[in-house]
Amino acid sequence: ACPLKLGDGLVFDEGDPQQEEQGGSVFDLLDASGRKSLGAAGEADARSSGKPLPRVTVEFRAGQLDAGRLQPGQLVWKTKDHALEARLRATYEGLAGSAMRSLPVSARVSGKIGSALNLTLRDDAGFEVCALTNMALSAASKRPLTVDDIAAGLGQLGDNALSLDSLDTTGLDIAQ
Repeated sequence: ACPLKLGDGLVFDEGDPQQEEQGGSVFDLLDASGRKSLGAAGEADARSSGKPLPRVTVEFRAGQLDAGRLQPGQLVWKTKDHALEARLRATYEGLAGSAMRSLPVSARVSGKIGSALNLTLRDDAGFEVCALTNMALSAASKRPLTVDDIAAGLGQLGDNALSLDSLDTTGLDIAQ
């Protein structure tokens, strides 16, 4: 048993992996009489006391479940817990970039005018990912692309833990 709150996600295991399982978000929790809205049930202090948890009625939005497919004793899995997700998010959101674990990657850029640009990133463990541009490289009309431009662009790898460790552009042939 685990605490259950409004908005938590539940899925009902039908015992057949081929069968689409039913589930949804908890819309309301009612006491045993079915009249009083609880907001939450099975809090930690009640679970640790060894006393049986109170019986509750779990309500879902209309049409979300086919009650005829539910069976007594069916396994129920909690699939979403907003409170837990908020606690987890608080452990990493707001950290300065320097406080996050950095994963150095080496980058290899290759391509030629008329062909796609190929970017390969590789980490120290040997994991590698490769990406190709949708557009072919074309000759510069004003200022040619430099290794520094590429390094600056790759140095801004977005909101993730990757950091540019080295850059190989020997396979890049864009000189005119």
